[in-house]
Amino acid sequence: MLSKLYLSIAGLFIHLSITASELSLITCEPGDALYSAYGHSALRYKTQGLDIVFNFGTFNFSQQDFYLNFANGILDYEMSISYFSRFKERYQQLGRNLTELKLNIDSATTDQIALDLMQQQKAGEHLYRYDFVKANCATKIWDVFKKHLPHLHIDSTAMQPSSYRDLLNSYTYTSFPWLRFSTDLILGSRLDQLLATEQTGFLPDYLEQLALHSFNGYQPLVQDTQHYTFVDESRPPSPLPQPSFVITILFTLSLIRLIRLSPKNTRHYLIDQLIYFSVGVLGIIVWFMNFISLHYTAAENVHIVWANPFILFFIFPFFRRQKHLTLWFGLSYLCFPIIALLCSQTVPIELLLISQMVAWHLLDSSFRMRYLNPL
Repeated sequence: MLSKLYLSIAGLFIHLSITASELSLITCEPGDALYSAYGHSALRYKTQGLDIVFNFGTFNFSQQDFYLNFANGILDYEMSISYFSRFKERYQQLGRNLTELKLNIDSATTDQIALDLMQQQKAGEHLYRYDFVKANCATKIWDVFKKHLPHLHIDSTAMQPSSYRDLLNSYTYTSFPWLRFSTDLILGSRLDQLLATEQTGFLPDYLEQLALHSFNGYQPLVQDTQHYTFVDESRPPSPLPQPSFVITILFTLSLIRLIRLSPKNTRHYLIDQLIYFSVGVLGIIVWFMNFISLHYTAAENVHIVWANPFILFFIFPFFRRQKHLTLWFGLSYLCFPIIALLCSQTVPIELLLISQMVAWHLLDSSFRMRYLNPL
């Protein structure tokens, strides 16, 4: 990061500069770490003697309560400034290719954008409250464009309508299948909203497409494209099995076990307890994200019906003996596919299977309490 003294000199230099300056949108391809699964965006400013990058995706793992703040949706990101040479070298080391779109913006506006961002840095206004889809490294750049380019408009006919979930899953289906499973579980129906064209720019690759289909007045926003290719290989698929495969196997084995289980056998409760415990832990996470966290897309989640922390009570014999309570819970889980159909939220097959696996175990326990000797 540049020092405040250097920023002051750089800001003065902009005013005195008589040479043409350039502004570019940098798109970094996705990486191997979870936090880089969706890629990254930055702005490059280049003028005589100065070549820097404005990076809106900077965060600090060492800040107090980092993970708790992230879960609560109250984590602050910041805009940092670095030399382009160091930025490029870093991504070369990571093996992540870059695409640079040189923007069709006059030098005066380009300098004003850079000066405005530098002044924000000096004034301590570079921090912002991160939001997964509404305030991140890509959306903040589009906000800069909207602020400084009053005649910016998009050719929306060239882009297909999509939802947040569709766009996110296009990144993770093969490379991070369990990340996709997690987002489908934790994030609610707001993720399925059909997006306006401008809203698709919350992801770096789609921000790039947004820029390519935008106009600054009568001129295309992008005037040239440059690629920095450090590796030729595409990202390989994840070696982990797909969640749908794993959960289908577990569901099938669970169903076979229930069918083959002797009606008088009561030694199966350990497996029931394991299932209830696992689903209860998922329920704690889902309910926390839905009811407590401030994440915009975590609310209105239909999975609170089956990912329910109260199922943890059925680990204990006293609650398993409550025949009516067990039956009621079992029927609510059994009806979850119908509830899901009535909601506007996309529910993948693996999550439906988990709900039905729990339903059959609860109904089996209720049957045993009614017609066989209780535990």
